[in-house]
Amino acid sequence: GITLDGSNLTGTNGIVIFGRSNVTIQYCHIQNFLNAGTYFRRSASRSQPVVYSTGKKVINCTINNCADRNTGRVGASIVATGYTGMLIQYDTLHQTSRPSGHNGNIFSATGDGFYSGLKWLNNITYKNPNEGTVLSIHMEMWDSQGGNEIAYSEFHGGGECIDWGGTHTTKGV
Repeated sequence: GITLDGSNLTGTNGIVIFGRSNVTIQYCHIQNFLNAGTYFRRSASRSQPVVYSTGKKVINCTINNCADRNTGRVGASIVATGYTGMLIQYDTLHQTSRPSGHNGNIFSATGDGFYSGLKWLNNITYKNPNEGTVLSIHMEMWDSQGGNEIAYSEFHGGGECIDWGGTHTTKGV
């Protein structure tokens, strides 16, 4: 139940979790970070994990203006890679405040991807309909290992709702 404010984009990421299981972020308001609202990664490595983290949750949070497509990092309101089993539920995520070309994704599982068992349920997301020369994507997810569910959610705006591929290997969704 806390508010995290990136102080007009001077903060890079709201919450960063490397290689941990059983983490719940609940009833938080996260706003105005340059790169990501929440950043879950297996490690600094960009290879397929030997052991995946588990039990990650983002529930009943509001994340506003926390992603840029041009920072040189994997940026999104929620970045999550290297896991099996993650629940993202009852969240409201806005990424519409930045100049054209700078509004990053709502959810990103790219870079070191390799994840499975994402449950994206009852969320509401907002994107600008057009970002100029870059894609306006709600969810960009590479290297899926399957077992994912996206249901009962609303996607407002954006040029692309869900990108399952990129140039990487995706196994069933």
